[in-house]
Amino acid sequence: MRTTVVTIVAMLAGAACGARAAEVTSPAPVAKATPGFAFDWSPPCRVPVVEVTDIDGDKARLRYVIFAQRAADNNLEVRMQDFEMLEMGGQDVTSPEWKARLAPSMAMAEAIPAMRVSPAGAFLGTENPEALLERLLAARHYDPAKEAAMRKMLLAPGTVALYDELVGAYWRGWVEYWIDWSLAPGASQEAQGSRFEYLGLHDGVASLRLTSVVEGADARREQINAVDTDPATLRPRHTRSQVDATVSFKDGTSKTRHEVHDLTWDWARAEGCGRKP
Repeated sequence: MRTTVVTIVAMLAGAACGARAAEVTSPAPVAKATPGFAFDWSPPCRVPVVEVTDIDGDKARLRYVIFAQRAADNNLEVRMQDFEMLEMGGQDVTSPEWKARLAPSMAMAEAIPAMRVSPAGAFLGTENPEALLERLLAARHYDPAKEAAMRKMLLAPGTVALYDELVGAYWRGWVEYWIDWSLAPGASQEAQGSRFEYLGLHDGVASLRLTSVVEGADARREQINAVDTDPATLRPRHTRSQVDATVSFKDGTSKTRHEVHDLTWDWARAEGCGRKP
């Protein structure tokens, strides 16, 4: 069974097998535009979610809170916090004994960088790397040599850019891909190597899907993002991201990766968030 630390870290592992996703934007109109699809979470806003992950057959289920608050510059800070592991490899891990055993890993999960988001819902990047480093060091004691090595690694420009890419993939699948969605229910469109689909509108909830494929000489990566969301606020009820990637090597072998993140959002138990969706 994969360790809990790796399960949590896998939440940031969207760039599977070294193949990168293409930049994706909302499709141009091909039918009557649907009103709405504007971001409105009315911060401060705390919404509990349950996430089921599947990383190459290693499955886990965890619960946490997504907390959005207004920052000093009028943008939003969105943080994933209050993590609780519920199940690993089909085994319940909610007993007091398991909670004590997993406590250090849950503390590490709290150090996932906060997202910076514009008032309109666009991803701007992750939190200041110095702040992230201090939270990591507060979660666990390191000797001076290891602390220096961690400081050098986390503050390297490449590391910061990687955090922006991987954490940003979460937000884009939750909200950004669906802003100003222009397709009508039942319509679909191919654009920029991606397929956009408006699968339907039921009881005020829009079901949307975006499929993107990136192929190279030795690699292929398919990513599917799907959402059931309130088109008036882009408060998702259900989100799912699936990545399947393959890299082929010169010796004839290949490496594959299958990764799924499936979230159920409990807006009925949300705190703040202005009006209820």
